[in-house]
Amino acid sequence: MSLCIWGEQRPGEVQWQRLPDHRLRPILQVQPQASWVLPTTPPWYIDTQSGEAGTVELNQPFAQLDEFLSMPPISLSEAPLVAAVLGEIAPEFPLPPEYELFRASRY
Repeated sequence: MSLCIWGEQRPGEVQWQRLPDHRLRPILQVQPQASWVLPTTPPWYIDTQSGEAGTVELNQPFAQLDEFLSMPPISLSEAPLVAAVLGEIAPEFPLPPEYELFRASRY
């Protein structure tokens, strides 16, 4: 069993990830990349490569980060509707990329 040591705070960014089946899901990306990112308050990362764990620095507070990150993946056709709803109820979160952008990149 290996132990983690306290690591430096790492910058994080909430973004959308495209899955192999072309659906989209929200993620919290940390730099440098970590093995796990925990949607706690504040968020934490665990890096099994370096044996470090620490907090993630976000550029703004996200009150409902855990709920946002636990959202199920969405299809490309659902992206415009999800973008409209998020724009109204949670404008601090990034909107999913536009459907047309991903459709164009498939060809």
